[in-house]
Amino acid sequence: MCFHVRSAYNKDITDVNQPMLVHVPKKKDIQRQPRGKPLLERILLVPEFCFLTGLSDSMKADFRVTKDLATHTRITPAQRHLSIRKFAENVNSHPEATKELAKWGITLASDIVTFQGRGIRPLDIVFGNKRTHTAGEEADWGRQLGRCPVITPVDIRNWILVFPNQDRAVANEFVQVMMQEAPKMGIRVQPPVNGGMVLQNVRNESYISQLRSSIVPETQLVVCLMPRGRDDLYSAVKTLCCHEQPVPSQMIVSRTISDRKKQRSVVQKVILQINAKLGGELWSVAMPKMNLMVCGIDVYHDKLSGKSIAALVSSMNPQCTRWYSRTCEQMSNQELVDSLGPCFVAAIKKFAECNQGPPNRIVLFRDGVGDGQLAHVSQHEAAQLEKCFSNFSSEYKPKLSIVVVQKRINQRIFGIEGRNLKNPPPGTVVDHTITRFNWYDFFLVSQHVRQGTVSPTHYVVVHDDSGWDCDRMQRLSYMLTHLYYNWPGTVRVPAPCQYAHKLAYLQGQNLKKPFDQALANRLFYL
Repeated sequence: MCFHVRSAYNKDITDVNQPMLVHVPKKKDIQRQPRGKPLLERILLVPEFCFLTGLSDSMKADFRVTKDLATHTRITPAQRHLSIRKFAENVNSHPEATKELAKWGITLASDIVTFQGRGIRPLDIVFGNKRTHTAGEEADWGRQLGRCPVITPVDIRNWILVFPNQDRAVANEFVQVMMQEAPKMGIRVQPPVNGGMVLQNVRNESYISQLRSSIVPETQLVVCLMPRGRDDLYSAVKTLCCHEQPVPSQMIVSRTISDRKKQRSVVQKVILQINAKLGGELWSVAMPKMNLMVCGIDVYHDKLSGKSIAALVSSMNPQCTRWYSRTCEQMSNQELVDSLGPCFVAAIKKFAECNQGPPNRIVLFRDGVGDGQLAHVSQHEAAQLEKCFSNFSSEYKPKLSIVVVQKRINQRIFGIEGRNLKNPPPGTVVDHTITRFNWYDFFLVSQHVRQGTVSPTHYVVVHDDSGWDCDRMQRLSYMLTHLYYNWPGTVRVPAPCQYAHKLAYLQGQNLKKPFDQALANRLFYL
């Protein structure tokens, strides 16, 4: 090894006893290896010549590092436009590059393409007591949250607060602020059971033991304070509260509620999150009046086990403010519909139970689908899902639409203001010029960003029995981006997709097992 490194790289190994880092090729890489070429073998790397890449946790926690990094990663539309023009100029001025492109019949334009987009007007956000506030040009209603009552408040009467002795003062202050702020949102909060439960240390066993002995059938909620973010403690508590003794739980890092300047706003968000976890409804928008069920599907892939967790979240009421959640495990070679079909049937039955009948229309937003899978979803999954309707009734045939939602795309959309470029406002829709010629698709900008360039979301309608025009599907997609209860503003994807992502990640990353169905009617995974 020393001779090879010296002859190949002109480097000398200083420690001949250091262990090697071993890279083993994956099975799929071996299978893709062309015939006649030597088989891929293990690669041995010398540790002293290796360097860590990416950002460490300490670097991510350093505000100055992330701020300096943002100047290079979050560039404005004008800066991005300038870099694109420079790239095009460099390519077109290079004879060899233009010759290579000509072989493929490709020419590179000198500037970006311009076209006419459309805008959806800002929506009205409906709070409790039928109070309404416009979402505004920035699609943000965070300032109204602490002043307006929620639609359906859930009083917190029987709840457990667990904290280490070192955070006693923080815990007491948290309870006081919580009891002061909650009534402003129409929520009444009683003191925690026994005034809170003090731990003498921060070991996982201490938290779990205290919770096991304290949770009773009447317990509404468990709140745990921890000195710092710890994945092992988070997973242990969530496994207990989602599987062994099902009860909604809230994990809080003490540092986030100890800053007096931000304490009030942080506690307000915690209260709202807890209300949603307990089954409450925070806000809504004016959804179309029809017997419609909206679903979101996302999949979490576990690289170690090879299994995937598919999550389906469906609406239980016409306003799309109450949600029903199911998950299933799926092997790498298994069809998604084979495992998710029973969940889809359960969602329809739940909707029928809550609304005195099944939905006439179902719109399913499917996340985690690449371009190569669009035809499969359109031709195969749609037919399989329609077969599920017969499990409810032989005569039941609702109108089904399947919309693939793609976030990881390369397209960027700029707004033109005089001679300057800016981010387009939330609600901007583009359904021509840059869309696919063989698919029914559109791009939607649903967020407002204060730094960098906004990324649109690509919607591909792979199956559609609705009979709607494109404008109605676009408006529905935009409306649903307003209903994610973890953020007082719009998100990049429809709320059911974001909920499904959170649920699949929680089960795949932390729980490692299915959650108890007693929690299926609540957003316990927020």
